Amino acid sequence: MKEFKPVNIQITKIQEEKMSILKGSLLIIPIGINSNPPHEWINFFIDYFNNPTSFTSHHRPGIANVIGNEIILNGTTVDEIEKCHRTTIIEAVNRANESYNTYKRAEIEKENQKEEAERRKLSEEQNKAKNIKF
Repeated sequence: MKEFKPVNIQITKIQEEKMSILKGSLLIIPIGINSNPPHEWINFFIDYFNNPTSFTSHHRPGIANVIGNEIILNGTTVDEIEKCHRTTIIEAVNRANESYNTYKRAEIEKENQKEEAERRKLSEEQNKAKNIKF
């Protein structure tokens, strides 16, 4: 199954948050991911980022988003990423990978069961048709 991983902070894409009251202090910081995750994975990631297993007073739910192959932290600092968000991101990515892969396995199993039921139904109909004589 697919494993998504944070790669690095996209240094050249860091921007100043325009709506910040404290000019120059809060940033929009993109963190590269090894590939574009599907929307199901993104939903898992955001939920796990917003609700980590261990909470610190520095954690701020609601600042993470995923666009393309980047995790975007909106309204933070590099220091906060180093001290707090890095650990939360790694945990959220790992948990999202696990949940997404479980979800995909269930989807594949459901599709396999559907195909098997369709094959059985077709086989039953073919067997019935063999007994019809003209």
